[in-house]
Amino acid sequence: MMAQNRRYQSPTKKTVVLLSCALMITTSVIFSVPRPTKGLIVKTPGSNEEDRPSFFDLRDVNGSTYVTSVKNQQGGTCWAHSILAAIESNLLMTGAWETAGETGEPDLAEYHLDWWNGFNTYCNDDDPGGDGLPVHQGGNYLVAAAYLSRGEGAIRENDDPSQETPPKRYEDSYHLYYPRDIEWYAIGKNLSGINIIKDHLMTQGVLGTCLCSNSQFIQDNIHYQPPSSTLDPNHAVAIIGWDDNKTTQAPLPGAWLCKNSWGDWWGLDGFFWVSYYDKHCCQHPKMGAVSFQNVTLLESSHIYYHDYHGWNGKLIGISEACNAFTATKSELLQEVSFYTTTDNTGYIVRIYDSFQNNSLRHEKASARGTLHHIGLHTVTLNTSVILTPGNDFYVYLYLSANEHPIDSTSEVTALLGSSSSYALVKSVSHIGESYYYDGVEWQDLYLWNTTANFCMKGLASPPFIFSYPEGRPGIVEPGREIPLTVKLTEIGDTYISGSIYVHYRCEPGEYGILPLDCVADGMFTVILPSVYSGDTMEYYFSLNGSLMGPISDPPGAPAERYSIRVETSAVKGDVDNDGDIDIFDFYFFSQSWSTSRGQERFMECFDFNDDGKIDFFDFYRFAQIWGTTVDK
Repeated sequence: MMAQNRRYQSPTKKTVVLLSCALMITTSVIFSVPRPTKGLIVKTPGSNEEDRPSFFDLRDVNGSTYVTSVKNQQGGTCWAHSILAAIESNLLMTGAWETAGETGEPDLAEYHLDWWNGFNTYCNDDDPGGDGLPVHQGGNYLVAAAYLSRGEGAIRENDDPSQETPPKRYEDSYHLYYPRDIEWYAIGKNLSGINIIKDHLMTQGVLGTCLCSNSQFIQDNIHYQPPSSTLDPNHAVAIIGWDDNKTTQAPLPGAWLCKNSWGDWWGLDGFFWVSYYDKHCCQHPKMGAVSFQNVTLLESSHIYYHDYHGWNGKLIGISEACNAFTATKSELLQEVSFYTTTDNTGYIVRIYDSFQNNSLRHEKASARGTLHHIGLHTVTLNTSVILTPGNDFYVYLYLSANEHPIDSTSEVTALLGSSSSYALVKSVSHIGESYYYDGVEWQDLYLWNTTANFCMKGLASPPFIFSYPEGRPGIVEPGREIPLTVKLTEIGDTYISGSIYVHYRCEPGEYGILPLDCVADGMFTVILPSVYSGDTMEYYFSLNGSLMGPISDPPGAPAERYSIRVETSAVKGDVDNDGDIDIFDFYFFSQSWSTSRGQERFMECFDFNDDGKIDFFDFYRFAQIWGTTVDK
């Protein structure tokens, strides 16, 4: 899937944004109107403060917008709306939406996240039917990070949206969008972190945040909760810009321009301002300012994990940990995701294929670096690791912070202002899944906490994706050849030219083999021989990859294979079911002449009186309809 960063982010569109915005340094006096008209400066993180604009709005960056339409939430789903608003913005900012072949503005499904996040009473794979958050009654950014890191979503709104009833959890047709990085920032009491937030807003798009929605805190579409207030956050919104000179209820000027999810008739066409000095906005350590970055169409066939609920605690005093996994299919392990709990954390990832005598052995791949911000990060290994079914592998992670994020049974806080916004969510672990190094030897984390696992995941990709632009036939007419078209997409491996074949048989016969013809880049065709009534054609494809060697589709072939039923036309005499009784039908009638049911060339569609034989009566009836168009 994600072996190269270029698959996750198109630099072209982002570069255009940065360069075009940097051409204009505009000082604007902003009034409380919903949509500005001035061009803006965009700088990369680390810009000098004097170079940043005093005003910024992602809805007008040199005439382009990187903010999607305002929505109207149903139930307590503000958190889902703010998160997907940020992901949609990043897809626009990087051009990944267009690169993925999508059209129109990004529109992702909030209610799929709402139903299937794994923390509620409807869905928790670790505790089916157990306690959790009420559906439609809140969530938070860590809840969403767990859902996204498992590869459950985000899906498009038009894939299967539903607030009233649960949408399908997964369909092959779903387009899953995955943020490679999710980062948490805090502005600080003296606004020391404001430039980090501004820089990422300019380069990565919309950020999610939280506040306490209460009528006493908002005046003239400007929100300010003083730090002296004791009320907790209960609402999520999305930051789309700022104005350093905006006068608010706070003692000092400055405000974030935010997108709400209460419809475009609310506030300033659905937007409003929040003071820099608000108690929770950009201040809350887990919900203050959250950036969803490098969002891409997910191509992983499998994400290996034990931390179903993601980061909800940490084990302090430990720098080395590992998770043990068993591969379930033939694929390539190319990436690892994990959380960091502090800024500027150094990491080392290693993949081993053996754990014997309390020692990790046979290193297969690695990655190392420094991550500058708290959050969830996806890193690419220096080489792909071949996985085969039943093969054990071990993901090792060193973190310089000397603490490791864990998932364990915990109380989860939701963005809703009531006592019901807290729920105990159960997690499950097992012996032999997660280990930590205590300085002397490896210890099983289960013995420390029987519900805990370390938060590290392995992202495996199929070496190739087989697809069928014209579909796979399910039913064919007797005596007809069967054309097949195959599209082969290289994901983690390279196809060896001339090695793709189709294996076919009429059950339960021996398999025949035919090579596929390459008709275009990645496009292949083959024609299976004709079969007769009563037969079942079974087939599968094989090829050789430069890394994986033999690969088949379906993956379990030959035990698993595709099949085609051979059935006669529902219309007597029309063997090809094209609605015309013509020379094609006459040819096959002549082939079946004087045969009986059970013989190879017998075709039911020419047995007009269903007596089990093709004779003069059938010839008479066929002659009567010759040259006509039949009503099917």
